[in-house]
Amino acid sequence: MPRSRAEEDAMARQGGYRRLVGLALGTLLWPVAGAAEVATDGTLGPRLRLAGPEVTIPARLGRIRGKNLFHSFARFGVEEGQRVTFTGPSGLRNIIGRVTGGAASVIDGTLASAVPGADLWLLNPAGILFGPDARLAVQGSFHASTADELRFADGAVFSARAPGGSVLSVAAPQAFGFLGARPAPVTVDRSVLAVPQGQALSLTGGDVTIRGEGVVSDLDPSDDFPDGLADTAGTVRARAGRITLAALGGAGAVAVASGAAVGAVSGAIVLGGAAAVVASGDGGGTIRIRGGRLELAEQALVNADNLGVTPPRGGIDIAAGEVAILDRGTQIASRSRGAGDAGNLTVRAEERLFMEGGGIAAGSFGSGAAGDIVVQARSMELRGRTGISSNARSTGPAGDVRVEADELRMVGTGARGLLPFISSEAIRGSSGNAGTVTVEVTDALALLDSARIATSTFGPGEAGTIAVTAGSLLIAGDNPRVYTGINSRNDVYGTGQGGTVTVRVAGRAEISGRGSAITTSTLSGGRAGDVHVSAGRLHLGDHGEISSSGTSGPAGNVLVTAGTLELDHARLLVEGRGANGGRIAVDAAELIDLDGSEIVSDGDRPEPGSSIIRLTAPLVTINGSRVTSLAGGRPSSGSGEVGIFGGATVISSDSFVAASSAVTVSGLESEVGSRLAAPQGVFLNAGELLRASCAARRTAAASSFTAMGRGGLPRDPAAALPGAHARAAATGRAGPVLAARFAEGCRAEPGG
Repeated sequence: MPRSRAEEDAMARQGGYRRLVGLALGTLLWPVAGAAEVATDGTLGPRLRLAGPEVTIPARLGRIRGKNLFHSFARFGVEEGQRVTFTGPSGLRNIIGRVTGGAASVIDGTLASAVPGADLWLLNPAGILFGPDARLAVQGSFHASTADELRFADGAVFSARAPGGSVLSVAAPQAFGFLGARPAPVTVDRSVLAVPQGQALSLTGGDVTIRGEGVVSDLDPSDDFPDGLADTAGTVRARAGRITLAALGGAGAVAVASGAAVGAVSGAIVLGGAAAVVASGDGGGTIRIRGGRLELAEQALVNADNLGVTPPRGGIDIAAGEVAILDRGTQIASRSRGAGDAGNLTVRAEERLFMEGGGIAAGSFGSGAAGDIVVQARSMELRGRTGISSNARSTGPAGDVRVEADELRMVGTGARGLLPFISSEAIRGSSGNAGTVTVEVTDALALLDSARIATSTFGPGEAGTIAVTAGSLLIAGDNPRVYTGINSRNDVYGTGQGGTVTVRVAGRAEISGRGSAITTSTLSGGRAGDVHVSAGRLHLGDHGEISSSGTSGPAGNVLVTAGTLELDHARLLVEGRGANGGRIAVDAAELIDLDGSEIVSDGDRPEPGSSIIRLTAPLVTINGSRVTSLAGGRPSSGSGEVGIFGGATVISSDSFVAASSAVTVSGLESEVGSRLAAPQGVFLNAGELLRASCAARRTAAASSFTAMGRGGLPRDPAAALPGAHARAAATGRAGPVLAARFAEGCRAEPGG
């Protein structure tokens, strides 16, 4: 089958992302010889070169101002197997080193600080590369940057570009300042960079690349929740601390404390080869990422789990122009694994977010609550097995999920298990509640080929509600065995309540294809949620469906408001199997049109107020369709009723309308044919309705049928409708018999 232009564009974008990843991860050029050595430049102390496997840099080679120790180097690097250690008096708060010689710094050994509690700062505008054997042994936080200068709270500047214009300040460092058009990169090539618990680690440059050893070929598909705490190659870790990654493509600044970036925030941040950026720990941590592009591939991980009981310290906050999350096992995650709550997770893509094979996840594995997820983008696309989700896996609740975009397109493969999803779930074995799911799309929302927006509960917890708003909506799938659409369910193992689904579409909403639906359901004792759908024009075709169903537990209600409702071989359904059904109410400002379709509300238990259908519109046309409400197969007061309230109601001779208790039809035209075509004869024919073959099988009390008033469609379908309309009603106790006769092939038209 030839690909559509949209699919070709998506593949081209994906290829572009992968080329960027390849360029970033596959061309890590080591700087020229001599970069991996330590030599001071003489501006703050004696000029000398330090060599040997153990290099000590004492305070006397620099200058102390207050709690700040300043060093200046012509070249600075750490060779493989080498250890370079900064020393100084106790009480220092910051050890700050700049590199002025124009050669990039290569760190492929151990970079250490022996000053208790002191933060270590390395500033080299020519570039910084951490090699496979790079390690940190610092007492406080660590900051590496290719910025031109470090700015202080009192306005002073410590410059690596213009050393003579620097001021040695006693104030705290405040921001990294970038002055040039193309800042040099910071690269982590299979390194393990870690700071003590609760400390901060920042990498800021033109581009920031973190590469691991490679993907795990035998990754267990069920292991979707790695923690990233092992010292595997390509790890950047601040346990319960703070990590900042920022990429500036030009002049700008990055704040030290908040991670806020201003100016030309246009560089690329690339994680691949099973790289891990981790701030997990007791209380979790904070991860902040700022750049023009963020690309995660090959099982890369960004993780800030709360592993203990402490309240969350932060969470994950990502802002970029474009965000690409690629490949199975690639993940951005913030979860609770103990009694403490997880931090929130926010991803903002100012231009575009593209996901294929990875995920954005929050969850609760203990008694703490999962964090909330907010994802925002101008344009968003999810393809294949990928998702944005928050899950409850123990006693704690899942978080809420909120997605905002100008356009959102979700495309699956049509195969089970290879679907894109936005969800919040309480999985089997958990007792926490699922969270709410909110999707707001300014323009077009498309769910295609097994894509879904969902909440569910598999335990005593409740499923969350779903609220979707869009300018237009398309739900389309072609595999009847794989669901495509919007769904809230209480599964077979759950006893909690299902969630309500609310869908509001300003323009056209279309649900088309087998397995395409907006639904709520319960497979156990909990009640299914209600379904509320409103649209300017709502079209269901090719077995599309809006429904609520209950097994053991009662079904919910289906409530539809539209300018026009068109059902073309589709259905509205409320069904209670072993329970009572709900209500179906349709209110259309212009038209309700059924063609080869069904509107059915049935329940095994005829509870009062259940299994009631109300269709209201100026014009109702029913062609080759059925509208039925058969509550328990027997009449019950206030149960099993159909009411059609049309200014004009047209019902073809091959349609039927029936209910176990009562049928009311207003505006019924006396001359009708197929839809609004030329009349084929009088519809209300007592001989047809009460023909002997059906009457002979009656076993219950007779019903009454009344037709009142005159009307009729004009002979010319284009002419105005008549002012007087008919009203037909059927009531009585013959409902069970009529239900049985439908199965035997008899047709009961308006009345019963």
